[in-house]
Amino acid sequence: MPAAEHPDADDRVGWTWADASWTVRTAAALVLVQAAGATGFAVLFLVDVLPLDEPRLMRAGFALGVVGLVLGSAAALVVAARALVQSRPWSRSFLVVAQIMALAIGVPMSQGESWVGWVVTATGLAGLGLLLHPATTGSLEPAQRGR
Repeated sequence: MPAAEHPDADDRVGWTWADASWTVRTAAALVLVQAAGATGFAVLFLVDVLPLDEPRLMRAGFALGVVGLVLGSAAALVVAARALVQSRPWSRSFLVVAQIMALAIGVPMSQGESWVGWVVTATGLAGLGLLLHPATTGSLEPAQRGR
């Protein structure tokens, strides 16, 4: 089926990166940075476990599960960021939960004197602020989108 005949084609017309509000663009960019950070964590975690000597071999299944979950979460963040720019209302709910999870991870990490914890906490707070900003809310309302 050609793109013009797709049932959701008219929903996407006119909503691009340039059409989104500054809060939506900034939130989407921040979420993409978080997805890149999660991917980097997964790669570092996998590299740490790769020398599968005897003690680590027992944890290989656990390690692969963690890597799979983290990479899946990063992919979900990318999809939700794209949906946010396209002004899909469901994306904000998903991303608000993701920011709360970032805070739940970052705050305990920062108490352990880890600079990574401070970065995760800061991105979670900034993401929440941007996603709950009135300009973001307004851009997700059907009347503002022209539908």
